[in-house]
Amino acid sequence: MTCRLLTTLALTGMLSMWLPCSGTAGPDDADSAAELKKLLESTDYRKLASLPAEWRKKLPEKTQKRIILACLDNLKSMKKLPMDNLGNVFVVRREKPEDKKAKEDAVVINQDLFTEGGRCAWAIEKMLACSLPVISADLADDKKDRLVKNAHQIVVEAMVLPYNETVPVEKLSVEERARLGAALVHVKIQEKLAKDDDLAVRVAIAKNPRTSMALLNQMATDKDVGVRWEVCKNRNTVAGTISFMSRSDPDPSLRKAALKRLTDPESEFGPIEID
Repeated sequence: MTCRLLTTLALTGMLSMWLPCSGTAGPDDADSAAELKKLLESTDYRKLASLPAEWRKKLPEKTQKRIILACLDNLKSMKKLPMDNLGNVFVVRREKPEDKKAKEDAVVINQDLFTEGGRCAWAIEKMLACSLPVISADLADDKKDRLVKNAHQIVVEAMVLPYNETVPVEKLSVEERARLGAALVHVKIQEKLAKDDDLAVRVAIAKNPRTSMALLNQMATDKDVGVRWEVCKNRNTVAGTISFMSRSDPDPSLRKAALKRLTDPESEFGPIEID
């Protein structure tokens, strides 16, 4: 598979740091193509929602990166895709505000899961815990091109960070572990850092918007209130975790803040948008 030409030489150079060009197709290409097909052909949200987490857990790093590149190539595609079994998911581009109120603890998704480009953007967001611009059919072509370039830049910023489960965490200093906690690292490294004896390291993980939703849920009961505050504010913390904190946290001010974030999208903590 030939490497794709990106919008600028700078972006191409950065992307090549983590995926070398190859003139021929290999096993990783076939695997990534098969997974992309699953993403675009899934009609059941319950199955779709589990795909990015499965990729991060089971696929080789190179295959994951090829999936991301393939998704980047499709960002401008407005091809319509079917989707059902949304449950309490609220897709901003498809539903009316009153529909959100009718869904208890609604999970808000800004990307349009009913188009190829929107679904690919959603998948990238889930894999890298980042936020990409929304590219809609009503935008002018030059605007779409600028947003695609912006998306590439966001992905580059995420992917050049450490992403290796073999990092010898136990040999690092507190400062190094805290820096690692603030970066994009393998979920197994996140799990180790979340149990670190040093408060600064656990705070770094709790603040990191790329920390997994499951791990944030575990850290919602951390012994230190500073860690729990960061969990409450993290944009990747799901509504169920925030709801639990609003009812059960031992700190009254934190319970109040959690309730405010849960019920007031205009609060300083921001809306709960990532499922």
